[in-house]
Amino acid sequence: MTFFSLCVGLILTTAAQAATLTVTSTGDTTVGAAGCADGCSLREAITAAAAGDTINFSSLFNTAQTINITSQLPTIGKNLIITGTGARLLTVRRSTATNYRIFDITAGTVRISGMTISNGSDSSGGGGGVTTSGTSSVVTLDGVTVSGTSSLSVAAVDNLGGTLTILNSTISNNSTIGVASEGTAVNIANSTISGNNGTSVGVAGGIYNSTTLNLNNVTVANNVNGGIENFGTTNIRNTIITGSTGRADALGGFTSQGNNLVSNLGTATGFSAASGDKLNVAANIAALANNGGQTDTHRPNTGSPAINAGNNCVVTATCGTNNPPVALTTDQRGTGFGRQGGTAVDIGAIEAVPPTAANASISGRVLTADGRGITHVSITVSGGNLSEPKVVRTSSFGYYSVTDLVAGETYIVEIRAKRYLFTNSTRVINLMEDISDQNFIAEQ
Repeated sequence: MTFFSLCVGLILTTAAQAATLTVTSTGDTTVGAAGCADGCSLREAITAAAAGDTINFSSLFNTAQTINITSQLPTIGKNLIITGTGARLLTVRRSTATNYRIFDITAGTVRISGMTISNGSDSSGGGGGVTTSGTSSVVTLDGVTVSGTSSLSVAAVDNLGGTLTILNSTISNNSTIGVASEGTAVNIANSTISGNNGTSVGVAGGIYNSTTLNLNNVTVANNVNGGIENFGTTNIRNTIITGSTGRADALGGFTSQGNNLVSNLGTATGFSAASGDKLNVAANIAALANNGGQTDTHRPNTGSPAINAGNNCVVTATCGTNNPPVALTTDQRGTGFGRQGGTAVDIGAIEAVPPTAANASISGRVLTADGRGITHVSITVSGGNLSEPKVVRTSSFGYYSVTDLVAGETYIVEIRAKRYLFTNSTRVINLMEDISDQNFIAEQ
């Protein structure tokens, strides 16, 4: 074999091992003969993917879409990357009365990002949204929301084996534990654990840990039956635990790396005011809401003791002990939201200081199917920096423009017209700069 043919063979082998499959449908069909060569459903893509492949989503998912699955997705037991378009844009949801998990990961290095995982129900003992069980698996959830999990599940996200990392994510409003750490280790950073209920399981609703749990800049708020319950080792830094009902915010013995805020310490041990911990004080944070970015968060109110009270070492991952999994250059909301907004990072998942970003606009045109502009159609923009929605109407040629929006914020754009129907009439836009191509075309 010549050197040239050997190189070509290696290139072809490498390419074959790292394909990209594109989900083009919101359907839930099984794998077809084409093996996703021409696009497919999420179920088909997971089935067809080889170890090391990436699954992404077509431009269809640049507007809000839901994939209603009718049974558990195929078990993932291989290296795989699944990259969604954003948690406000892509929802993967259990859609039948039957109880089943949504994602089940048994082996491999797996990364799931940019989606909402909703309505899971695992009556067999595990996580209704995500279950990880491989002893050597390495799983990352980044920029996801997990919500609506039923009380039949042990948790919304349950790590039964291997290592799980949760970044820039929100685990909220589940009828069971938000996150259960029962495998090798769980690392959580720049994330929100809010409004979960551990009553059915008999432990804290926010996070339950029986092995190793590492927390950096996490907000654990308003959970039922306690905030965090530790039976293993919990290393914790720059984290808010507040608003729990039924029991105290912190339960068990903790290893504080400093700069935490615990509103109701109860009998928990391991925290110290000398290390910058703020104990038995109100967090003064706002309700869970869209504060920008793809996931909901609790923003510190003006005067919150969490503001400028964290340790800056997380920005460069130079903390020494219990570094975050990656340097936290932004807060949970991502691009446009720096992790340090003041003299120091804030405690919790996001910064109180709004982003210093320029104004931006959303504009486009509303057209009939044959290309004629439609006049006097209502366009409503909400979310982001807006305290109330903005409503504009199209011109005589169908043009519209919404100004004085903020780059780095996430907005919902909705069209309303009495005489016309529109596909994708509601869109979620993460606005980073002026955009002028948001056209709506009426159906035939």
